[in-house]
Amino acid sequence: MSESFQQNFDRIVKAIIADPAVIGCLLLGSRGKQFHRPDSDYDLTVIVSRPNQVAPLERNLAALPKEGVDVAIMDLDRFREYAAWGGPEHWDRYDFAHFQLLWDPTGEVLEIAKSKGLVPPEICSDFIAQSLDGYINAVFRAVKCRARRQRWGGQLEAAASTGPLLDALFAFEHRVKPFYGYLEQELVYYPLRVLPWPVQDFLQYVTAASRGELTALQQLLRGIETLSREQGFDWVFDAWEGQDRWAAHYSDTAERDQDSAPADWERL
Repeated sequence: MSESFQQNFDRIVKAIIADPAVIGCLLLGSRGKQFHRPDSDYDLTVIVSRPNQVAPLERNLAALPKEGVDVAIMDLDRFREYAAWGGPEHWDRYDFAHFQLLWDPTGEVLEIAKSKGLVPPEICSDFIAQSLDGYINAVFRAVKCRARRQRWGGQLEAAASTGPLLDALFAFEHRVKPFYGYLEQELVYYPLRVLPWPVQDFLQYVTAASRGELTALQQLLRGIETLSREQGFDWVFDAWEGQDRWAAHYSDTAERDQDSAPADWERL
């Protein structure tokens, strides 16, 4: 099967490059990231100069066998808009974090594609701060639920902390967080320099924390606080006025001391 996929891919790419309307061709998905299995599809994004060139190229490719090959065709203006920050395809920015450039005679497509796989520099600091605040909030609420013996609420809040945690961690290097199915491969093949734990330890902490395990939640929170302060985000943690520290050190075995808990924790 993989050999036929490869043959189909080769024929289609040859036809794409031969079309004078085509100004760019990218291999995305798992193969573009080198994360693929033998039976993985080839995900192609093809860029043409003008909107009226999309349909003719689709007709030209229709006669070719496409099993194992997915082709998305868009014009240059649409490609510029696709996966814009905050737009409807924002979720797909990670697809451009790592890719293979197959055709780009002008060099324009590469620069556009690279920008999609990053957190825009002009908003990166605010995005990190918002992500950290959302992460602290989710962990705090998870621990608060635990203190109240609200099992399901605590597990759901703990699971909700994973997204903003990864958003902040990757944004420290201007990167977008990967799809969860790619997280381990991303960290192994494209390491985060700021990650304060060995990769396998971090993955175990995140998995355990997402299940609501208190020790893992607290280990992550303390480690992320140290890292965030090193990166200049002290103020995000300081704004919590000790509520984060209560969450980081709460113990099931000790009676809750109202003097050591945040004064208004019952209202939060």
